[in-house]
Amino acid sequence: MNKSEAQKVLFECVELYKNNLIDYNLLFLCAGKNRKMNALEMQFSTTGFLHLTGVKFPGKKIPARAFFDKCINRRLSLAEFDLALDGTTELKLKILPMLFQKICQPA
Repeated sequence: MNKSEAQKVLFECVELYKNNLIDYNLLFLCAGKNRKMNALEMQFSTTGFLHLTGVKFPGKKIPARAFFDKCINRRLSLAEFDLALDGTTELKLKILPMLFQKICQPA
């Protein structure tokens, strides 16, 4: 994945994130090997988007809220971000479009 492809995914995913996750809480329930139930509640805010993308910054770091705003307004330039050298950015960006889809309706 090159930076141009990554930018396209960022712009697509920020819309999905905004429309489907911001201001929602998700509760994940899972059973371990011992059948004990574990619960994890996650809250989604604009500042969480940056962490989920795995992008890096070549110079001065962009604050999380500013990164979200640049993406939502399609103003994040290719020069403003890098992909992690270990390949984790590409791995995250490949799965994000699926993760940010709306999978349930509010009660």
